[in-house]
Amino acid sequence: MLEKRVTRMSYADLNDATDNFSENNVIGQGKMGMLYKASLPNGYVLAVKKLHDSQFLEEQFISELKILGSLRHINVLPLLGFCVESNQRFLVYNYMPNGNLYDWLHPMEEGQEKAMEWGVRVKVAVGLARGLAWLHQNCHTVKIIHLDISSKCILLDQNFQPKLSNFGEAMLLH
Repeated sequence: MLEKRVTRMSYADLNDATDNFSENNVIGQGKMGMLYKASLPNGYVLAVKKLHDSQFLEEQFISELKILGSLRHINVLPLLGFCVESNQRFLVYNYMPNGNLYDWLHPMEEGQEKAMEWGVRVKVAVGLARGLAWLHQNCHTVKIIHLDISSKCILLDQNFQPKLSNFGEAMLLH
């Protein structure tokens, strides 16, 4: 049923693209799992979320597939694919080269040059507001309540366009 909404991807392809899920390709870790940078032979770059094995995360996996599989908005991170292999679950997204908003607002080292200018901050705030308004009011299929918004789940593309992510705990309202 889910394959009608999101592309099923092969484990072998994901394994190759992440160099056997190498530590060198880890770009983040969250409560749901580990996030890897994946490079395809055609040069396209993806992010692959390898979920921890647990029954609770199975529900979040299905929820994220159902929700993100049917949504398309400039400020919502598109889900490109998924993989189920034995007891392992993977979600595949576009890679966001500017990481998350948290890292830009809270540089890890003092004197670090990774400071976000006010014009970019306004662009991010407006984009996030548009994405949330669309989810809550204008999304014609269902209304979605995110339930877990933080600066760590706001990802930034190459142009600092914000993308809302982490819909594992979201609720659908019909």
